Amino acid sequence: MLLLIAALSVGLFAVAQGAHTGVSLDTLRLSADKLSGDGPVDVPFIAPGGDAVLTGRVSHIRDGDTLEIGGVPVRFTDLDCPELGTSAGETAKQHLVRAARGRALSCRLTGEMSYDRHLGACTRDDGRRIRDAMRSKGICS
Repeated sequence: MLLLIAALSVGLFAVAQGAHTGVSLDTLRLSADKLSGDGPVDVPFIAPGGDAVLTGRVSHIRDGDTLEIGGVPVRFTDLDCPELGTSAGETAKQHLVRAARGRALSCRLTGEMSYDRHLGACTRDDGRRIRDAMRSKGICS
């Protein structure tokens, strides 16, 4: 939170280009080594607009079809996995952990929300779609 306040106070923020309606997200890269000595940090910035692309490293995996980038939750629109609390749901989450943890992703957001999650489709830094990586094992549809 302190980093975000510091960034906004000096005017270091970015808005996704081509944004039209809904919510657009872009990633703000701060040089945290100057502020705390811990190295660069990705801080998501939310601004008006739609058809946005959220890019950054995966910070948390919730289940087989929802993850977070810089704390921003993204629910995949092109993937349906079993729910947590079932053995198939746990398997799906572990497969997503192997497919995405620590990787840089680019997620095209629809501008719509489902509960607290932005809806979108994500591609890994190697060009492979998360949908394809998850469906290849037959766990999700």
